Amino acid sequence: MKIPALLLSVATGFSGLGSLSSGEEISPPPLRLELKQMVLKGKRRPADREKGWNILLGWLVPQAPGWEIYCCHDEPVRVTLKDSVGRKAPDVKSMFLNLEDRIFGRMDVPEWLPSAGAQWVEAKGELPVVISCREAVTEPVRVKLAKGASVPLVLEDAGMGKDGRAEDVKADMVVDYYGGEHSGKERKKKKLILKVVSEAPVGICDIELQTVEGMPVMTGESDLSMIKVLALGGIIDFLLDFDVDRDETFPEQPEPMGWRSKTTVRAWDIDPVEEGELQVSVRYSQGLRRYRILIDHKASLSGLFEGKEIKEFDGKCESSSKRPPASDDAAKPFSGVVKTEGEKVSAWLSLLSVGSRDVSASGADSIWMDLDLAVKQPAVFGDRADVEKQSLEVSDSLGHVVGQAVFDLTWLSSGAGEEGMTWSRFSGECSGLASPGAEWLRVQGTLRVPVAVVRDGPVYELPLQKEAELQIPVPGRADDGENVHDVAAVGETANCLLSLANVEEKEHGGVQVTVALEVEGVPFDLECFELVDGNDVLLKNIESAGTGRSFSPKDQKRSWNHNFKIGNAAGMEKLRVRLKYKADMETVDVPVDCKIGLGGLLPQTFAVKQP
Repeated sequence: MKIPALLLSVATGFSGLGSLSSGEEISPPPLRLELKQMVLKGKRRPADREKGWNILLGWLVPQAPGWEIYCCHDEPVRVTLKDSVGRKAPDVKSMFLNLEDRIFGRMDVPEWLPSAGAQWVEAKGELPVVISCREAVTEPVRVKLAKGASVPLVLEDAGMGKDGRAEDVKADMVVDYYGGEHSGKERKKKKLILKVVSEAPVGICDIELQTVEGMPVMTGESDLSMIKVLALGGIIDFLLDFDVDRDETFPEQPEPMGWRSKTTVRAWDIDPVEEGELQVSVRYSQGLRRYRILIDHKASLSGLFEGKEIKEFDGKCESSSKRPPASDDAAKPFSGVVKTEGEKVSAWLSLLSVGSRDVSASGADSIWMDLDLAVKQPAVFGDRADVEKQSLEVSDSLGHVVGQAVFDLTWLSSGAGEEGMTWSRFSGECSGLASPGAEWLRVQGTLRVPVAVVRDGPVYELPLQKEAELQIPVPGRADDGENVHDVAAVGETANCLLSLANVEEKEHGGVQVTVALEVEGVPFDLECFELVDGNDVLLKNIESAGTGRSFSPKDQKRSWNHNFKIGNAAGMEKLRVRLKYKADMETVDVPVDCKIGLGGLLPQTFAVKQP
């Protein structure tokens, strides 16, 4: 989903660090590094909710038509962070970037947080990069499609010497993998993974494939995208998906592929090649030059700013309404957990993002937030059509009502956590921003949350073949387990249809199968499918390969599917499936009352400052 974000950019200067090639006079265009996001992210573990917070700043990297921009990490990123109170962070010496398709970079400072009363955070420093406006393509070389096959290459003027002058670089084109035939949309495909290993840092733009006759090779989508690398001090150039369902701030950093191994990798899904060979060309950058991009930004709860004091911005509040100070707010430590009566559902704020989660979007800034729910097992969270979109009020420390944070609870997923709890996380958006000078935000209100318990349904047998299906009673109803029959033989409309799809044989006797369930016209919520043996014990040689679900309000039709990989299905003629479903559903009122500043969750003391 595209979320609008106000494009506030910083004009940046460059200082050339290397000499230009002889006769070259072209200069790079002015580049801008756009601060698009400030994220405050907490931990899921109860013991870490107050102290386990991180602050992250996210930028949209520059776009320069006709120029390639690469990370340069043989020089440190020199960035200093400090807050409005004057508290400084250790100097930041690394910054994670993805320069492909103008994806953004993110700075993480795991050992530092702003002060509790800070109004803003300032980032100042320099980002070293390497740029080029010239490309070259190697002559096609024949590569045998066998793992480990290698062909030498020479990349002319692809390197950058200590004096900044261009140098030729020797490299090898290596087949890292070819095989694993699988079904594409139209025909069988094979995975091909190639890598360019160079003796010195280079900027690889693309790897191009042709048949031995010189025709382009049609390629499909691949699980591995190209890792676009300039090997200068360690690879940092990869896509960082901000996965809010994980506690770690970043994916584990891989072994640097630049300065140490000087390797660029690309993978494709291609039609099988009968000749066993392809012609391969490498498109790469020439005339590399070093530059620095200046970083000078401020981030606050009232927005993201460029290189000026926030007080210089008028920054009118989105809402003119004002909340009077609450006299009955207790001044007591706040764990971030509020419990309901009866069902004891805990709710707390686990993430706050100012700006936009879609860094490439344009429009007005907003505030995103994540809420976590927890309930004691065996209870789980369910799905109810009448509790889809709900709102909580957001106000700031100056007494202004920022707006309503809207949350969509249509699909509440349940996951088992520590301490015998079931967890769920969902996101909400508030279209307004805090008042200039605000130190914290308060999120409060009541959510209606469906809660249920998980029960085991009967075990059903289906022939292990594509399009096998059974009409079964809806689990949990009075006739559960009776009158199971083949849909095709009866010709009746099933209230509950269990089926198999995409049954495919794999290597070493394995099978991949999709188990699906469709229920229409009656309330029902599936928790999961389980594959069991003849004694109704869970199969041990299976793994999950993805799940899906859908809901149609028009005809009240719900469906679920789960892809399983069975490691060894030798002799297996039938698949035994058990349905685990949610029962005894009820809607619970969950009060939410959280206060968060730039330093994370704050004690539940809501004294309102006068603006």
